Amino acid sequence: MLQKLKELIFKSQGLEDTITPSDKKITFKIMLDGMHVGTLELEGGKWYFFYSPFFKQAFDKSKLGQKGSVAIAPLFGFPDIQKKYDSEILWPFFAGRIPGLKQPEIEQIIEREHIDKTDLAALLARFGRKTIANPFELMPA
Repeated sequence: MLQKLKELIFKSQGLEDTITPSDKKITFKIMLDGMHVGTLELEGGKWYFFYSPFFKQAFDKSKLGQKGSVAIAPLFGFPDIQKKYDSEILWPFFAGRIPGLKQPEIEQIIEREHIDKTDLAALLARFGRKTIANPFELMPA
C-alpha cells in the first residue's frame, strides 16, 4: 500500500523516476521559528525521522498554552513523539517539498547546478528548505 501511495504522490509531482540513494548519508533538521522540532536522516537507503529532545520535553498535551510548552502538534504522519520512524520511501510530508521537476525554471536549476534529478536526497537538499505548504524549514545539518 505504501508503494502505491508513493507512486500516486511521486507521479503527480514528476518524481516517479527518483530513487533513494543507498550510498549516501544526509541529515536534515526540521525547524519552526528557530525551534528544532525533529530530524530527518538518510542512511543505508532508509529514511529516519525522530523528534528532537527539546520538542519531546516541551511538548506536553496537558500543558498546552502554559509557559514553557509548545503550541504545535506533532507533524502529520508522525503522531508518536517517542518513536523513531523508518521507511525505504520518503514520506509525503517531505517529498511534497520538492517542486515538479518538469517546470522549466526547476529544469534550469537542475542543469545549471549539476543536480542528479534521480537522487531524491539531492533534490530534497536543494529544494526542500522552505515551502508554501507548511511553516517548517528543512535545513541540512
